[in-house]
Amino acid sequence: MADSIVVFPQEDVAGSGPVGDGEHVVREGECISLLAAKHGLKASDIFDHPDNAELKAVRRNPNVLLPRDRVAVRQVELKEQGRPTNQKSTFQLLREPVFLQIQILDRDQPVAGKPFALTVDGVTIRGTTNPDGTIKVRISPTATAGFLLVGPPDNLLQMKLKLGALHPVETNTGVQQRLQNLGFDCGPIDGIVGPRTRGRIRDFQGKSGLTIDGKLDPATRELLRQKHGC
Repeated sequence: MADSIVVFPQEDVAGSGPVGDGEHVVREGECISLLAAKHGLKASDIFDHPDNAELKAVRRNPNVLLPRDRVAVRQVELKEQGRPTNQKSTFQLLREPVFLQIQILDRDQPVAGKPFALTVDGVTIRGTTNPDGTIKVRISPTATAGFLLVGPPDNLLQMKLKLGALHPVETNTGVQQRLQNLGFDCGPIDGIVGPRTRGRIRDFQGKSGLTIDGKLDPATRELLRQKHGC
């Protein structure tokens, strides 16, 4: 119901809407690593550029952007390298490695030592989950989706992954995404902080030792970011 949607003063935080003033408008699923790979740059070439100072200060994480954020993408300066004309010279283009790290929990307990198969861009990577339930694998910086299988055939966990689609924790959708990923089912990721989302916020606060009031104060957002890992 519309009259149950309440916004409290402490929930008005910087970064709840798009930031930055660059020429590139971020689309769903885009992050700095993806933009860097597309333009032959390093992520730091973009994120650390002075023209993206506001974006960096607010977002903090180069791979957690909000659709409609604006990013300045500046090409690096060309460098001339002299070489003898009578011999062969080899130049290597180094692409920054990008890693996907995810922790698998079942009732708050790590799913440790279980086989997994992660398929990204048609390539399947197999391995075993770490003692803390984590998986860390190198993936293509342009990947936007994946499919993960964890466990034996008779007790198989299946997960569709949307890579680069995590919204900043300053946004309502970013809060809902993190709650959902941590096992607090708040329903559709629609950016509406209604009774169901408030209830899951209270559940998270109670479990984390915070004041249980269902409000998205800075302390709740920051701990949610920490617990989620980004």
